[in-house]
Amino acid sequence: MIEIRPAVDSDANAIATLWHQGWKDGHHGLVPEDLYKHRTLESFRPRALERVPNCLVAIDADTGQLLGFVSLKGEELDQFFLHADARGTGLAKRLMQAGEDRLRDNGIQRAFLAVVEGNDRAIGFYRKAGWQEVGLIHYKAQIESGSFDMPCLRFEKDLT
Repeated sequence: MIEIRPAVDSDANAIATLWHQGWKDGHHGLVPEDLYKHRTLESFRPRALERVPNCLVAIDADTGQLLGFVSLKGEELDQFFLHADARGTGLAKRLMQAGEDRLRDNGIQRAFLAVVEGNDRAIGFYRKAGWQEVGLIHYKAQIESGSFDMPCLRFEKDLT
């Protein structure tokens, strides 16, 4: 049984590990080397901890394994990652719905997310989930020394 619940501080390390693995899997060869070199496991740890208050996690209730997470920032669905073993199980749809519900509960009527061009698996999933591509944006990817300007596709969804 999979439980989707708000993240707690003790989830931060597992979130960082999954985020690091998923980020490398979804972005390898699609982002400049100057950004990729900043994406070490250690770089994900403080960013995961700071997102805990606005994060939902999907946990295997039998094993305690983190299978996915979604973090929110204002009207943005900020991060969305699923463990490779959970892909194709329907969990992504459940976790996305939980994230959208949380945004709606926070009074957000129109949400957005950013995705790197060429991340076809993610783009296909977002389209299937009802998100619509609205154009290219320059996303400020967080790095240790500030941010890295990264061109991304912007998707939006009406949550009303």
